[in-house]
Amino acid sequence: MKHRLAAADVIVNTRLGRAATCLGLLGVATAIAWAVDGEVSLASQALIYLLPVVLTAVYLRGVDSLATAVLGSVLLNYLFIPPRYTFLVEGPEYVILLFALLAVSFVVSGLVARLKRETLAARRGERRIGELHDLGQSLGAVEHESEIAALGAKAVARAFDCPAQIRVTGVDGNETVEVATPPGTTCQIDDDALRWVREHGGALGAQTRNWSTLPCCAIPLQVAADCIGVVGVDLRALARPWQPDDLRHLEAMGRLIAAALHRLRLARAAVDAQARAQWEGTRNALLASISHDLRTPLAVIVGAASTLREHDAELDAERRAALLRTIESEAAAMADTADNALQLARLSAGELALRRDWESVEEIVGSVLARLRRGHPGRRLVAHVPSGLPLVQVDPVLIAQVLTNLIENALTHGGSGGAVEIDVDRRGDSLAVRVSDHGPGLGAKDLATLFERAAQSPAGRTEQRRRGAGLGLAICRAIVAAHGGAIGAANRDGGGASFWFTLPIARNAVQSVEDARPDR
Repeated sequence: MKHRLAAADVIVNTRLGRAATCLGLLGVATAIAWAVDGEVSLASQALIYLLPVVLTAVYLRGVDSLATAVLGSVLLNYLFIPPRYTFLVEGPEYVILLFALLAVSFVVSGLVARLKRETLAARRGERRIGELHDLGQSLGAVEHESEIAALGAKAVARAFDCPAQIRVTGVDGNETVEVATPPGTTCQIDDDALRWVREHGGALGAQTRNWSTLPCCAIPLQVAADCIGVVGVDLRALARPWQPDDLRHLEAMGRLIAAALHRLRLARAAVDAQARAQWEGTRNALLASISHDLRTPLAVIVGAASTLREHDAELDAERRAALLRTIESEAAAMADTADNALQLARLSAGELALRRDWESVEEIVGSVLARLRRGHPGRRLVAHVPSGLPLVQVDPVLIAQVLTNLIENALTHGGSGGAVEIDVDRRGDSLAVRVSDHGPGLGAKDLATLFERAAQSPAGRTEQRRRGAGLGLAICRAIVAAHGGAIGAANRDGGGASFWFTLPIARNAVQSVEDARPDR
């Protein structure tokens, strides 16, 4: 069936095929008029010749319909109007009949041709609206300028069935070129023409005011007065003339592509501005934290040093050693504060790369507790880590630092007599690590700002305040966030505070270090 329809299209789309179709329809009409000759009036026979005119007007071209109308009138005159078999007309009523047949045929042919044009225009408009809708939807889902250029070039080439090219000038000055060609065609748009469009911001080529004789059409991708690219079509492969509505459709597609590029650049600029603002906030908070946390140790160091300088002869050995230990401890606290501030700045700026590997949380907890027990021999550190937990893909050094900061925070603020408990369990697709103490707990205001960069020691714990705790908790949050986890704190029902963080479990997580590292 498809082959038959294709053959029929070939016949009616050739000059000889259209002529044969017209003659065939006139032959059928003549046979019908001959069969009813003498049974109906001559006017009825004339109406029979209107059928080929209408059919050719609907299915063929307008000129074919007009030729059919003229030839049908000639056949009617020759075969049926007295005197028959001559081109003479016997009376004026027959002349009026022939002219009426021609007039009606011409009017019908014109109306049908006009209806065909309007129908084709409506279908073309509907199709182009669909093309714009599909292009807008596809452009809204991409996040790179090269993808926008590629999608735009393909959509333009598909819409006009001819080669298309898009050139996008990036913010850095580099140019992205995307070419889309229908099968069997190549894009031969002149580079100078595209460069002229980009530099002057005006359309060029067919149906434009600039070099309208060129076998191409190019328009700027423009947002306001900013030309960010060029889109052009090669008209050498176009099977029909380039029309003004084609140019309008190309301009509409160009506006969509330009808007998508502009949206992407605005989003990128917003992200950059947010990052700059975040970095400014980080810097200001770091300066505030450092100035606050360094003021006290500096004052203590200056006081101890001045005491040693001014009253050295009056001090005994024990008092002198105590002042030196004070200077040493406060200097170490200042060094810790500076290290924490530097690491937080690197984490916030994204400069610290994670060295992920498959690690056992049990091993990380064990190594941290072993180190802290040597530094705090009089404190109880209790760990509850169930067996069979899957490995997590983390940076072991950074996660150990998070756990160390939380445990040291609990040792400092959790009271001198109570134990510090470390619990690990699985919660869905994450491993949760919790550090709990038996101290005075956290204030309501502390819970909201506890992990902020400028946060200081929680209220109610000032008598055991450890300088730099705010920076330490902020570092914990930055490290956990870099691993895709979450961190938080809450008061325990029985008294004390509880700090927790989670680490995501990968879908392909293994159960043992040997499985994760077969080469070791």
